[in-house]
Amino acid sequence: MIIIPNLLIVTGNARNVGKTTLVDAIIRKFADRNKIIGLKVSTIRPEEETFHGNHPEQQPQTFSIEEETDRSGGSDTSRMLLAGARRSWYVRAQKDYLEKAVSEFLTIAPSDALIVAESRALRSVAEPSILILIERRPPWIGLKTIEDLIPIASVHIKTGPGYLSLPKTLKRIDTDGKSWHLNV
Repeated sequence: MIIIPNLLIVTGNARNVGKTTLVDAIIRKFADRNKIIGLKVSTIRPEEETFHGNHPEQQPQTFSIEEETDRSGGSDTSRMLLAGARRSWYVRAQKDYLEKAVSEFLTIAPSDALIVAESRALRSVAEPSILILIERRPPWIGLKTIEDLIPIASVHIKTGPGYLSLPKTLKRIDTDGKSWHLNV
């Protein structure tokens, strides 16, 4: 497990629950006075290529680290740049190479930057200062299990009618410029 104090991870149990929206809002809130970089990390699963934005079709044998330069908003990493991230990367890895991929990414990423990441896979190899879990409620078929993440989440957001909204969570997030923390 790699401990990364300047890392904040947003994850969730489904697509389209607000992960990228929250990541963008966090970047916007802090980019004016901090060096923020965006990161998306995915493990490679067959037939999931279409769910991760506009990236090369060929899957890497072990892992790939791609810096985003497109500011069209066509991918999550592109949206991070539009939100104000100075740089943004997409890391894809076979499950067995994920920790090696993250270690390699950390040699490339500016060490004086705060990292805002969208990923479920990343938490399996990295310990962030904040882990935000977004759970779609009420549950329905096809949701990913999150039982392993609930006890370790810094913030557990439930989305749906009558549940906590993302802006309330955004107000709790803060930084000293070197790591992330939550205000009570």
